[in-house]
Amino acid sequence: MTHRRIRRAATAAGTLAGGLVLLGTPAGAAAHGLGGRSDLPIPTWLLAWASVTVVAFTFVTSVLLWTEPSMTRAATGRAVAAARPFVPTVGGLGRFLLTGLFVLAIAAGITGSTDPSENIAAVVLYAVVWVGMQVLAPFVGDAWNTWSPFDTLARLIPGSSAAVDGSDRSLWGSTHWPAAIGIASFAWLELAYHTSASPRVVGWAMLGYTVVMLGSVARFGRGWLRIGEAFSVFFGHIAAMSPFFVADGRIRVRRPLSGLAVLDDRRGLDGVLLIVLGSTTFDGISRTDVWGDLTDNPTGWALTRTSTVVMVATIAAVWGVYALGCAMSARMMGHGFQRSYRAYLPSLVPIALGYSIAHYFSLLFFEGQVLLAQISDPFGQGWDLFGTADRDIDFTIISPTATGWVQAGAIVLGHVGGVIAAHDRALEMYGRAADALRSQYALLIVMLAYTATGLYLLVGS
Repeated sequence: MTHRRIRRAATAAGTLAGGLVLLGTPAGAAAHGLGGRSDLPIPTWLLAWASVTVVAFTFVTSVLLWTEPSMTRAATGRAVAAARPFVPTVGGLGRFLLTGLFVLAIAAGITGSTDPSENIAAVVLYAVVWVGMQVLAPFVGDAWNTWSPFDTLARLIPGSSAAVDGSDRSLWGSTHWPAAIGIASFAWLELAYHTSASPRVVGWAMLGYTVVMLGSVARFGRGWLRIGEAFSVFFGHIAAMSPFFVADGRIRVRRPLSGLAVLDDRRGLDGVLLIVLGSTTFDGISRTDVWGDLTDNPTGWALTRTSTVVMVATIAAVWGVYALGCAMSARMMGHGFQRSYRAYLPSLVPIALGYSIAHYFSLLFFEGQVLLAQISDPFGQGWDLFGTADRDIDFTIISPTATGWVQAGAIVLGHVGGVIAAHDRALEMYGRAADALRSQYALLIVMLAYTATGLYLLVGS
């Protein structure tokens, strides 16, 4: 590598970093997501540091670190222990607990108190399932698919098999589009519907989704859950970043992120990932001062209509930015659009996780504590089964400053992970390091745009 190339890369990095620092100048920041606290004090220098870090890692990774692909080779990992009896034991216990909690939440939502603060349904769906499983996956692996309440209940269906019928090529039976529809429905319920925390709404939604999943299993087999069930697909892709996985009856360890290189490139994956990214971005938008100024803070169905329109538009915008970056990359390299569009989808996985952690971190810490109280009185009937019903939320468990660090750091690390995955994939596609770097210019701009947007939405103004 010549000194001229390094100087050019450094100059570009400095220019883009400066632009992002200017975007990150507001002095206060707010937490996003359900529950938790707002107005978190993230100082200007922290946002500036986060922006510079993303840009620096982007260019260092692309220009200086490696010239040959390595993630595919690293994805096989090395065996460290037999899966039995540890994995079946943990899996069985997890299935029992999670399925029991899931069924309890459905029953409580449909028949228990209508006060969200007294009913366990919303906390189980939003805090335990949606946030908890996301955070767990990159550390311990594919916990959701090991403990899935849908797979556990599906085993009660007579004649259900674990395999998907390979002869079925329908949209519903062989692609991730059903999972994308599920993710979109969940995002609409959580972020756009005006009574998303209502126990009745949550309980009936959980029951309806469960019936659809079990009906699909009856048609396609239990293995379909890994293809068409929304949580299974999204959490399973996050788990590809984990250093731990099970294969051929052995627990294996591999380099973090390397599993992204061998993900199944199935139709509809773009829908799952970009809907998550777009809806999380909308969540940030809806909690800014600008949102209140433009919408005049609507309520009821007016809020639902406005939120639905803006959420769809935000998802379309995020999707369009990614597609535009891939189109520019393909044009620069002289090949078809689909090659770039499909190849770089795995690089969105760490970005989506980073956005989710940034937006939902306070929910996990504070609303998650509500579970300890509500488990003693899940139906809101005045019980105290385990002596925890009077437990209050401890808001001092983590400071606002620490929360701000985690939020900004999640976005930074998510984009760093995306850059690493994209660079390794480019090396696989093009062979020569110079071509791989050239192919990523447009995508780097896309990632920087996502980063600037994410940090701006943390500011909440």
